[in-house]
Amino acid sequence: MITAGSFLNNEEFTDRYGLVLIVLIGILLSVINIIRIPYCVEDAYITFRYSGRFAEGNGLTYNDGEKVLGTTTPLYALLLGILGWITSPASIPMISRILGVIGFLSSALLIYFIIKRLTSSPAAAFIGGLVYAAYPPSVASATGGMEVAFFQVFLLLSLFFMLKGRPLAAGILCGIVIGLRPDGLIWAGCLGVITLPNPRQMLKFIAGNLTILLPLIIGLAIYYGNPLPHSITAKRISYGPNYSFDYDNLINVLRIFLPVPLWNFHALIIIIWFLVFASVVLSVRKALKESDYGIFPFALFAVLYPSFLFYGRTLMFQWYGFIMLPMIVIVLLYAAHSLRDNFKNHWIERHKFSLITAGLTLFIIIGFWRVTFHTSDSGFTGLVDLEERGMYFRDNLPEDASIMLEPLGIIGYECGRNLICEIGLVSPEVTRIKRQYGENLGNDSGWYFEALRELKPDYLLLRAPNFYYNQLYPYDTEFFRNEQDSIEFYGSYRRITIPDSLWKEKYPGIQRHWFYLFERKPSRPDTVG
Repeated sequence: MITAGSFLNNEEFTDRYGLVLIVLIGILLSVINIIRIPYCVEDAYITFRYSGRFAEGNGLTYNDGEKVLGTTTPLYALLLGILGWITSPASIPMISRILGVIGFLSSALLIYFIIKRLTSSPAAAFIGGLVYAAYPPSVASATGGMEVAFFQVFLLLSLFFMLKGRPLAAGILCGIVIGLRPDGLIWAGCLGVITLPNPRQMLKFIAGNLTILLPLIIGLAIYYGNPLPHSITAKRISYGPNYSFDYDNLINVLRIFLPVPLWNFHALIIIIWFLVFASVVLSVRKALKESDYGIFPFALFAVLYPSFLFYGRTLMFQWYGFIMLPMIVIVLLYAAHSLRDNFKNHWIERHKFSLITAGLTLFIIIGFWRVTFHTSDSGFTGLVDLEERGMYFRDNLPEDASIMLEPLGIIGYECGRNLICEIGLVSPEVTRIKRQYGENLGNDSGWYFEALRELKPDYLLLRAPNFYYNQLYPYDTEFFRNEQDSIEFYGSYRRITIPDSLWKEKYPGIQRHWFYLFERKPSRPDTVG
């Protein structure tokens, strides 16, 4: 008779059946999520446009005639572009979701093997892999079309090879991590700590990194003129002056553990992270005592990555925190395993495997419920609106039209027109104009009118509910600073609306009260531009 205890304590059983269960649950949740949610994360469509244009033979670019690196994941964009060229550019979003699921399942298995290597406990390894595979944010990260799940698997692989005593291979994988996301540099530093006692290993690790990074940096510098993604500079300039958002931004990332109804309980979020940091301290203490430093990279990353986000001062979304999930799972299981001998209770010891089984079963049931039935407050209305606006622009605006707007993702992917980004992600001219305002950027909307004069966009998409104030998040000053701004604006642009017949028949998902669309009038000497 196989009991919960014999299963969890038997390495052969967990390796054979436990891994199968982890993979099956991960696949089921991923398929359900892809079927239920037809859209990717909005930001992913920026990368999809780069990849799609590459697959069509237009180079890794966003707009015609402009070489600007507006995606923070050039290596992933290139991979999607190649796969889109082999298959079809239209298949790129689904390809990305499939790659994400593969990365997600691989990460769950790697979490299992890494925890087993660090703790010698099949039970702890199984719990870690299963919790990650059944955790709704992990599933959302895998199926959202972003590069996060793909990034995570190479991150975990790099440590796996380092633990196997292969620093060169670990360095090569770490170089891929950095190519997938610039914040992979944080992981490279954390992983490099393991090599400090052995200079030879360190040199191999550095050489492995450079094997990937040198060609990538040289290629990006030649093609774009700068290997650093322009989107990083644009976000820093656009959001940098807004210190008042720092705390809310950080909380937005740290609440990855909680379901939506509990997001506003900041005290609970802080308590949970206090426990995470306590686990980090305990893990480091145990590792130092046993001279086994495999947990160090995870412990350091769990602390440094939130600090990096806080210092980076950019608009943050919950998915930013998804990157930390594997590290936190590993650190918590490692710390819990190290405490098992210090807090023994006869009744708990006697029934611990039954309690673990019951807890995991409940966790899986809740995970399936959240993935299968849970719907966010806003649903998909906003994504449908943006998608159909992009279709409207594609079908009704001239092919050479330029549009200045802020929601860049789905609209840009669908419409194919040249876009001027208000944040500056793919628009260096906007970033240059904003830079001149420095710390006053959040209190002065003058940059917008300067951009209109200089760039002369054919169309403007502006948020309607608070149009007469500066609707360009995160600004809260009045949009028109004075009467002259208003005269110039309305002298150069006129508002256009979608005819009722066209809206109802072809674009019913557009929420016409959300945005105003303006069209440029013929140029006049006394108006903007």
